[in-house]
Amino acid sequence: MVRVVLLHFLLLISTCLLSQTKEKHVTKGIRMGFVPEFQIGNQALSLGVTINKIKHSNTEYSAIGATVSAGFLTQQNVYTTSFTVFAHRVGKFPQANLGVKNLYHWRPNGTSVMSIRPEIGTGIRALDFKYGYDFFLNENTLGLVRHHLTIALYILPYKIK
Repeated sequence: MVRVVLLHFLLLISTCLLSQTKEKHVTKGIRMGFVPEFQIGNQALSLGVTINKIKHSNTEYSAIGATVSAGFLTQQNVYTTSFTVFAHRVGKFPQANLGVKNLYHWRPNGTSVMSIRPEIGTGIRALDFKYGYDFFLNENTLGLVRHHLTIALYILPYKIK
């Protein structure tokens, strides 16, 4: 199941990257869309809704934004919700991105954990590779790991402004 999801995720990434590299003009504005994520660490899959203020051309890309997402930790039977704020910047070098994620993890039996995860990473246009470290705000009763690698794809089809 995880392999099928990863294969679909990689196909979606390649399609979005190919379509975004053809733009030749500067685009500014506020965009809204979706963010599928795959996380290595706790083996999580999530889908978020994001809003971004962007500016990009063929040689530069910058964005600031926020994402609300929900997901599932596939090996631990744990559900998760999160709120993220982030900033991206790209010049002629691969992009740098910074963010902070507030997470709430829970099991159906009632046990839960909250954490704050600073993230730093790099990427190409809408594709991010991030490293994050969880700071747990209460006792880690779910046995979650602290270190995470995340692959995220920003799909922003809706122009707000």
